[in-house]
This record gives sequence, structure tokens and C-alpha cells, in this order.
Amino acid sequence: MNVNVCVQDDNGMTALMYVCENPLLTSIIKKLVLDSNCLNLLDKNGENSLFHALCNKDALYELIGTSININQKNNNNDTVLLHCCKNEIYEPIELLTLNNEIDVNITDSENKTAAMYLAEKAKFKELRSLNKRNCNYDFVNKRNESVLSIIIQKMYSSNEEKVCGEFVQYLHILTMLIHFNCSFNLPVDDDENTAIMVFMIVNDMTTLSYVLNYSNNYDLSIKNKFGENASSLAMKLNDNLAIIKKIVNHSTFDINYIDPHNKNTMLMLSVMNKSMFINQFIEDDVNSLNSVNSKDESALIVATKLENEDSVKKLLKYEIININQQDYLGNTALYYAVDLRNFEIIKSMIRGNADMNIKNKIGKSPLDLANEIGDKELLNVLLHPESYSHIEKENPLKSKQTLSNKYQETYEYLYPWIKNHFSEFTMTKSILSIEKSYFFKIKANIENTYDNKFKKGYYRFYGYH
Repeated sequence: MNVNVCVQDDNGMTALMYVCENPLLTSIIKKLVLDSNCLNLLDKNGENSLFHALCNKDALYELIGTSININQKNNNNDTVLLHCCKNEIYEPIELLTLNNEIDVNITDSENKTAAMYLAEKAKFKELRSLNKRNCNYDFVNKRNESVLSIIIQKMYSSNEEKVCGEFVQYLHILTMLIHFNCSFNLPVDDDENTAIMVFMIVNDMTTLSYVLNYSNNYDLSIKNKFGENASSLAMKLNDNLAIIKKIVNHSTFDINYIDPHNKNTMLMLSVMNKSMFINQFIEDDVNSLNSVNSKDESALIVATKLENEDSVKKLLKYEIININQQDYLGNTALYYAVDLRNFEIIKSMIRGNADMNIKNKIGKSPLDLANEIGDKELLNVLLHPESYSHIEKENPLKSKQTLSNKYQETYEYLYPWIKNHFSEFTMTKSILSIEKSYFFKIKANIENTYDNKFKKGYYRFYGYH
């Protein structure tokens, strides 16, 4: 007797759809799929038989080997893969990716991909399985969302308990993105900061170090919407010398960075609190030695106002330095050294032939200022620097409090142009412990592998080939 297996009921359901929902009837599926005409019939929800087989592994296996449209979208604009990811039906995903025709990069009505939904739920294994079908992990939607941005948001959320519970899964995904050579240049928050910038903002030096060492796809010159980049943040925020050296010596380090708000150069940032890079920066860009910011301050003036004696001495070793540069007030570096009563810097300036008679815009020179202050010791070091040998180690007249009150705007040069969207996150000891343990294990596997070491080490760590 001939039976029309393509008949649909009031709900649009076919015999194949009903059979797919019942594990006891799986043996019948092989016969029903022989009629290709009914494979792509849709029910009232716009769903084909694949949607009805998600809880029946054997039925699903039979269907994915047929010509059924695996990329069919239902009335909610979801493919069967998107439907699984959005509704936390994860078991069928591995099977679905066995079909050569599956498009894992299709977006839904929210302009989000399956990978994004899996990232939100920290489903590392399922997310990794999409790679064999050319998953575009770097896809960025209209809201600047990507797998990476979702991971960053989840890692540094304010819910500490949740972060600790799932943190290692997010680290798995982050490591996977490195292994797949995904871009770390994508914006990950509303200010268009990159992931590397966020690592510095939240003070996650462990993760930052790992990404810098093992990723080949990051650019330290990419700016956020305020004109800040990873290169400038490293000079302003980071105190980890090993990481700073890694950043400074990277091919994409932005040596030509100029702060769009105050026109400070990379050299000016270095003279404030990272004088070990002064010589390197000048060699890379000798013109920066005499460049000035929006207040006509040179690196020498900035270093003097912050009383960074080491920076001043390094700058003065260059004969081409304009030691008498005047800022917007007409003050020279020597004027500020006198004002701060910094005898060591005054001596260095005079030895460098600084002019003590240059008058500022109110007609006052460094010598005039010294006479006005009326400090005999100050006048002595200014007029007879070689005869002055006693330098106080701790001068109460130039305490941090005094300097902070006097030249607060100079300290503000080190304030980064960012909004901390992760202000409620705290790098706790428990999170730090998770990170150190995780990266120690994976690096051990990577470093103990000889050929194609990152790829093989990554595979060994996760136990698959």
C-alpha cells in the first residue's frame, strides 16, 4: 500500500517530524528519509525535521547525512544551530557540525552568531567544535559585539562568585582564540578599548602576559575613541617592568604616539615614571627630544616639574637638547628647578649651560626667582654650582604633598583617557590563583612540545588530536 509521507497536519507536522521526536520509532526514519520531497517541509513554526530531532541523537544522525536544509531558519529567524545555542541544547551541536553544508556564521535577528551565544554561556567545547566549519570568531556585529568582547565582559563582570566559578572556562576560550590566531584588535567595550587595554585597566597582568607572549595577532597602536592605545596605557598605568619591556619592544609599539588632549609624546610619558626607556625612545625618534606639548613644555620641563632627577640627567646628555625651552608661561626648566629648590637638577642645568637670565611672561628669570625666595643656599648652588657639594636626601620643601599641590596638572598627564567599565571587578587572590594555575599548566605543555609547539601543546592540554 502506498503511503504519502509528505502529508501535514494542522500544525504542519509530517510523519517524519513525529518519528524524529520519538526515540522508539527511530528505525522507521531510514525509510522516511528516502523520500527527499518531505525532508524540507516546514511546520507552522517554519521548522524542518531537524528541529524535531534535537532530543533524539539517532534520528539527528540519520538526518544530517541527507540533503535536508541544515541552514533553514524558523519563524524566529534561527537556524537549528542557533536554536540549540540560544536554548541551551548543547548535545546536538557536535553532530550538527558533521554536516558539510552547515553555515555556523549565520546571524539571528539580534545580529548574533552561534559562537556568541556559546561564549556567553562559557561553552568552550561546543565553541571549539565550530572551528571545523570555518567559524568566524572575529565577526563583529552592529553593536561592536564579538566572541572576544563577550568573553572580556564575562571575565570581568561584577559578580565575583560567578566569575570565579566560570573563570577557567573563559580562560579556555581565550586560549582557544589565541590558538586559532583570532584578532585581539577588536573593540571589546563601549569606548572601543582592545582586550589588551582592558587587561591593563583591570590590572590582570597574568592574562596580559600570556596574550603578549603567545598571540601573533595584536596591534598596540590601535586607539580607543578617546585617542588612547595599549602603548600609551602601558606607559601610564603599568608598573610591571617585564610586561612594559615586551610592549615597548613589540613591532607595533606606537613610538609616535601623541596624546590628542595635551599633545604629550611618548618620551614625555617616559620621563615621568619610566626613565629606563628614555634613551631608546630618543634613538627611535630623535626629534621628540625637543618636541613640545600643548603648553609648550618639553620633556625636560615635564621631568623637572616632577623632579625626576634621573630623567633630567639622561635628557641633558644629548647635546641637541633645547635646555632653554620656554613653556606657555615663558618659564624654562631651570625656572621650575629653582621654584622647587631642587639643587641637584639646578646643578645639572647650570652644567648644561642653562640660561638663568631668561625672563618669563611676567618678566621674572630663574635668577630673579632665586633672589625673591631669598634662600642663600639656593642662590649659592645657582651661581656657584661646583662649590656646592651637599645635597639633602630628603628635602621637606619638596615633599610629594608640596609638589602635588603645586604642579597637579603635571601629574594629570599620567591619567589615562578611559572610562573603567569594569570598576566593580576586583582581581582577588582566588581569581589570581585560578589564572596562575591555569597558565602554568598550559605553558608547561606548550614548552615541552618540540615541533609546531603552540599547536601541539594546545592539543595536549585539552586532550584531543
